[in-house]
Amino acid sequence: AGGGSGVGGKGGKGGGGKVPWSFCHVCDDPDSLGLLALSQKVPDALVDWRHGGRRQRDRMHSTVLLNMTETRHLERLKRLAESTAPLQLEVRELFCQRVDRIKDAEVYCIGIGLASESLRALKDAWTSEEQAERRQTHVPYDSEGHVSLVYVRG
Repeated sequence: AGGGSGVGGKGGKGGGGKVPWSFCHVCDDPDSLGLLALSQKVPDALVDWRHGGRRQRDRMHSTVLLNMTETRHLERLKRLAESTAPLQLEVRELFCQRVDRIKDAEVYCIGIGLASESLRALKDAWTSEEQAERRQTHVPYDSEGHVSLVYVRG
């Protein structure tokens, strides 16, 4: 389940900042993975609206690649995606962890870890074409992906 993909960044608050990045949407119209329903179970009184709040359907995504700063990066991603199986996403785990990058408040992220052999294959295909020292620039995580659902106060 899931749906769509895109490239983000180039300004705006959150979701990639100013550096271009690629992602796949994970919340389709019928909410096949139940992510929207799950996020709505967290009471509004617990949500930290200043530091991320609750993700709406259109902002529920899993990052594919970071730092897509070169013109050839998008063409390369398209080429690799054409030779990779369609993305199949499953929920692997539910997590709640402190967001270390937020320094002015104690904030936790409730999210889900993904299981996706096809998403991992796409990331691995990308990194196989990178020099070893540049691989983590684009794919910093060993996991198959995650989705941040709600940011809550500690």
